Amino acid sequence: MSSLLVINRQISAIEETLYRLELQLKAKRNDIEYLALGLTHLYDYMEEYTQNKSYQSTSKPQSSICKEKQAEIFKFLQLEELPATHSPIYNDKLVKTIRELKERIREEKQNLVRLKKHIVTHENELHYLQFERKRKLS
Repeated sequence: MSSLLVINRQISAIEETLYRLELQLKAKRNDIEYLALGLTHLYDYMEEYTQNKSYQSTSKPQSSICKEKQAEIFKFLQLEELPATHSPIYNDKLVKTIRELKERIREEKQNLVRLKKHIVTHENELHYLQFERKRKLS
């Protein structure tokens, strides 16, 4: 009977671990979704930047809407206001940020796969212990 008690404790511990791992899995999925959304926004900014490159290289005063949008993009990329002559720096920073974000998403996806493998291992162990419990009860 004591072996049955040990098995029940192990089952409870594994079920608790599985619950925590499922929460971590959900959080990782949310993180990846958030990062992917950020990447989408960066691609949108980059497209907008390339489409509006002509206004970046002119020295004419721009409309307040363009300046506000430009300020928002610079703030997002953590850059100071750059003069139009520095647009290659801005473009490089944007490309670098996109590359870093893609790498971070790739790493998070790898972590997600590792977490799923960990969950499967615990589920297999749980099924084995449940089988052992059932065998001892018969």
